[in-house]
Amino acid sequence: MLLFHQFKYILRSILHQKTYSLINILGLSVAMASIVIMGLWANYELSYDQSFPKSDQVYRLTIERKSPDGYNAHFARLSRNIPIESKIPEIISKVRFAPLRNTSVTIKEDKFYTDKAYQTDTSVFDVFDLKLLMGNPSTALSHPKTLIISENLARKYFASTNCIGQIINLYPEKSEKADNYTITGVYEDFPPNAHFHFDLLTSFDDASKFNGWAYNYVLLNSNTKLDELQTKIDQFKDEYYTNEYSKYYTIHLQPITEIHLHSKKDREIEQNGNYQSVILLIAAAIFIFFIALINFINLNIALLFKELKYLVSNKIFGAKSVDILNLQLLKTFVICILSSALSFVFVLIIKGAIDNVYWMNSMFLDNQLNYIIIILGMLIGLLVLMGGLPVYLFVNGKLHGNSLFAQNKSLVSLFNPNKKFLFRKILLITQFSVSIVLIISSIFIQLQMDLMLSNQMESSDSKIMVMKNLPTPVRADYAYFKQELLAKPFIKGVSASLEAPPSQIMDGSSYEISGQSEEDKDKSIYINPVDDNYFRFYNQKILAGEDFPTYVKGQGLDNYILNETAAKMLGYENSNEIIGKRFKLIHSHISFMEGPIIGVVKDFHSSSLHHEIKPLVYFQRPQFYLSFFIKMDTADFSNNLRNVESVWNKVYPNYPFEYHFSEQLYKQAYINEHTQTKLSSGFSIIAILISFTGLFGLVSILANQRKKEIGIRKVL
Repeated sequence: MLLFHQFKYILRSILHQKTYSLINILGLSVAMASIVIMGLWANYELSYDQSFPKSDQVYRLTIERKSPDGYNAHFARLSRNIPIESKIPEIISKVRFAPLRNTSVTIKEDKFYTDKAYQTDTSVFDVFDLKLLMGNPSTALSHPKTLIISENLARKYFASTNCIGQIINLYPEKSEKADNYTITGVYEDFPPNAHFHFDLLTSFDDASKFNGWAYNYVLLNSNTKLDELQTKIDQFKDEYYTNEYSKYYTIHLQPITEIHLHSKKDREIEQNGNYQSVILLIAAAIFIFFIALINFINLNIALLFKELKYLVSNKIFGAKSVDILNLQLLKTFVICILSSALSFVFVLIIKGAIDNVYWMNSMFLDNQLNYIIIILGMLIGLLVLMGGLPVYLFVNGKLHGNSLFAQNKSLVSLFNPNKKFLFRKILLITQFSVSIVLIISSIFIQLQMDLMLSNQMESSDSKIMVMKNLPTPVRADYAYFKQELLAKPFIKGVSASLEAPPSQIMDGSSYEISGQSEEDKDKSIYINPVDDNYFRFYNQKILAGEDFPTYVKGQGLDNYILNETAAKMLGYENSNEIIGKRFKLIHSHISFMEGPIIGVVKDFHSSSLHHEIKPLVYFQRPQFYLSFFIKMDTADFSNNLRNVESVWNKVYPNYPFEYHFSEQLYKQAYINEHTQTKLSSGFSIIAILISFTGLFGLVSILANQRKKEIGIRKVL
């Protein structure tokens, strides 16, 4: 009965003080919703690859190269099929994922490119416990020209997982003729918080003879000592590779659970996350909770002083201190419960908003009701404990006699509105200082993001369409495609190169240059084949010499243009001195011709700002133009896009029309920084809003306490 009257009083008090209660509950609910979102996202990022049953036993093999010429690279994949699993007993099994580059896929009438098609071994079922919804794991990939597809792909193109025996046509990079693959299985989609995802996995034509680039994963015994295993791997490498190769290379083991947040290696299988983003998120959650807690304490104490007459009356009529304490703690608890309920509604609203932005998705909020309840329960406990502590000290800590006005030395006496110096002023200053720090940090992060995106080499009156990873038959008709496009008045330019900015250029080659010393013969340089007008297309300045002439097939020589860094690496500080030097690239798989260095281009970031500018040599070879670039007028953009598609379908009727825009690629390259920018901006706004609402509530309470004084001053 007593509890019923207490609840009745609390609800009446909350309704009576509508403004203050709304400020308190709204501020708390926004803070709690923000903390729930941040907590679940941080937990999601930290949980990557832990859903694999043997995640603690699975490691990726990576290879690091350090050459005397200063070429340092650490690749996430290996270039050979090394039989390491048969030589080291600690390795139970090994699986490879070899990308099918520049492959066009045809399913019935649908055509598309995919960068998620890989060849793999039958051991994929053992290492990653890949679950088949349809098909037999023991035979699904045991024969050439067979493949298994993801559940998502099956439902999208076959409307069902029951598609065993259906044919999928894959057009290899260098062929106009399709390879017919038979579907032998449908596997359960990889979890969203995995560092790789595949649309389809094919068998090797001959797994033992495949020696191309592949991502290698090994399953280790549970009791393996990593230090001892690494020593055995080093010994194996020295025995397997030639001395010349072995001395430059090191094979490393990398736990798969550390790949997503801690791996920035060359040629990662997918773009990874950023550990700094998670730390930023956790720090922002702590700051927001701290700001909300200060508001909560300040408003609770201010309202407590406002209710002193009621509390004194209760004390006079025989109420015990513990009864007053219980009443105030119960009121704190009710406010926290109402705030948590409202915060849950905010979480649902935020989930819908997240689904509409490209840089984030709400997968981390799916099926997380238990975690949301746990987080809200912990927040309620902390708020009741820390928000109720001053109330406890005030009511029960140092009370003497029968007066609630006793001048105790408790912490809450610092909040007494009759004192000239208020401890809550310190809290308010701290609160706004934290908010200002968040705002300043957000501004600096935004400026950094603006600087990164300013490198995208795209003007305001045009957009650059990018077509990447194009197969050989498409590249063969590039000149005709370019000619057809340039006939359109809205096309401002067409160009091509091996890599599309801001992709990192990783291909390199040895070289010969006139006057080269013996010690320089083993050095390497990065390469990027480009179209004649590549530098004019991107408005890059030629510092010395001249730009490329028109390329003529069978011209008998290769013309070369270096960037500033390459010229300096070759010992020429003055760019003009290297013009005319005879130069030739030396590559084991490609036949290059000797020719003159005709120019030096000013250094520019063709890849993202994450990577330093490398020594680069540019040359013309249309067969290596894997990426096309089309600069279009932004006026009547939709119609222009349709016209480009019609030209594509005319030139390439058998290949899908797929494209990206340069701005999208740059934003994707800086996705982690973009996420940090959006999160920090959002949290700064939330922090300052909570601070201002708390300040408004306190000012209103203090003004109300001085109502008589204000009235007298007004009369006078």
